[in-house]
Amino acid sequence: MSLDRRTFIVSASAGLGALATMGILTPSASADETEAVLSRQAPTSAIFPKQDPAIVGDFVGSAHRNFDRVRELLEANPELIVSAWEWGFGDWETALGAASHMGRLDIGQYLLDHGARADIFSMVLLGKLDAVQAMLAADKSLATTPGPHGIPLIRHASSALEFEGLSPEQTTQAQRMYDFLMTVDGASGPPAAHVLDEKTRDEFLGRYLYGSGAGDVIVWDNRAVLHRATYYDATKHKRLMQRTTIGGDELTVPQ
Repeated sequence: MSLDRRTFIVSASAGLGALATMGILTPSASADETEAVLSRQAPTSAIFPKQDPAIVGDFVGSAHRNFDRVRELLEANPELIVSAWEWGFGDWETALGAASHMGRLDIGQYLLDHGARADIFSMVLLGKLDAVQAMLAADKSLATTPGPHGIPLIRHASSALEFEGLSPEQTTQAQRMYDFLMTVDGASGPPAAHVLDEKTRDEFLGRYLYGSGAGDVIVWDNRAVLHRATYYDATKHKRLMQRTTIGGDELTVPQ
């Protein structure tokens, strides 16, 4: 975007006028005075109102499967449409991102209709093959860019196929999308981890005891063990999770 001299002066004057209205600057403040005042001001995040993190977490969490709650929250807080929630370790997710990897075409379409920012993951969700092909042609690195929680493109396509209530046309579109992404290098995610060599394997082989035994719970979820779709306050409630990955195709328990 380019600005001519007149537009720049008008824009700058409007900005300084707003600061003067807020009592931060006087209309006749010099450049040095302006810089001195601005340097003493708190960050804009401390001046302007922010969204309630609990509501953002509820909105993004609900977008995984609770359409009614999504609609309720968005009607009361339209600005939530572009909000994002961090699940931890830089794992940011929007409501549209949640709906996209869960295959929720109904929620995804609703969010897009209300101003959500479309991306390649939402286009996969909706079966927009032409759009996805155009995006990949423009930037092939999108094929290997994971979505929230590290979920690859192909998982978005398979989730869309599993959505109940697809029309025949939507089923065809979802299948075409899945078939196409199966031919795209990197769309299925990173390659599987290498099998441990014998020396490393021997270091970890053995019998493991989890806790005292009383009241212990061991959950086996090989698909998405770290995924939490329902918001909770992570500053008050901690989760302790340990992972054991078993390789090979031999039986692990008596049959």
